[in-house]
Amino acid sequence: MLGDGVQTVGVARGSCRVRRLESRSAEVVLGSCMTRIALEKGCEGCASRFELAAGALDDTESEDGEILVKGANVMLGYHGLEAETKEVIRDDGAFCTGDLGRIDEDGYLYITGRIKEQYKLENGKYVVPAPLEDMLQISPYILQAFVHGFNKPFNVALIVPDREALAKWAKSQGIPGEPEQILEREEVRNLFRSEIDAHSKDFKRYEQIRDFLLIAEEFSIDNGMLTPKMSLKRKVVMDCYGAALDALHAAA
Repeated sequence: MLGDGVQTVGVARGSCRVRRLESRSAEVVLGSCMTRIALEKGCEGCASRFELAAGALDDTESEDGEILVKGANVMLGYHGLEAETKEVIRDDGAFCTGDLGRIDEDGYLYITGRIKEQYKLENGKYVVPAPLEDMLQISPYILQAFVHGFNKPFNVALIVPDREALAKWAKSQGIPGEPEQILEREEVRNLFRSEIDAHSKDFKRYEQIRDFLLIAEEFSIDNGMLTPKMSLKRKVVMDCYGAALDALHAAA
């Protein structure tokens, strides 16, 4: 979001922003990345439009697809790299963003994750972890979340508590100790269990979190678990916590 009521969606392979809208002149829906008006009418100096590609997920129950961008602002290709160009530019000129999304019945576009982050559970169901992680982080008690279930029967999670919120809650409950010292207390686990359940209730049953581990260490650039743009480095997180997450699965 740039400035007062201005939202911009862009990719490096576009010669200009992909979409810009003025929220003062169009209704904005929480959770969507733009409005129906922007999708239908486009914007000044930017004639791009969005589509969803079928088959991005091998899950017939999913409404998501890969977000495609078409328009004069989309690059023609990578100079001198024909094979790489074919990977991202379709024959009809559409740019494959690598983002998963859905368009609701009112025309709002929701970005729901990255295709490369999706994984398959043991039961064959596909999970895109980012939307679930984002929803969990809406809880005032959850600073960060990491969902894992690749080739496992169910999802588990790493939860980084919000230290300040947890400290205030603990004080109100008469629980002594610093936040990192009380993570294993039953009352604390019950708090986070209820927060996880409340913020994942709208997800499919197979996507929901069966068990979780509370950790004091935040994911950060300094410890190598976040990129400079604040995206999770999932492999690094798994290198550090994979054994602990596997133990959650084994204990079930």
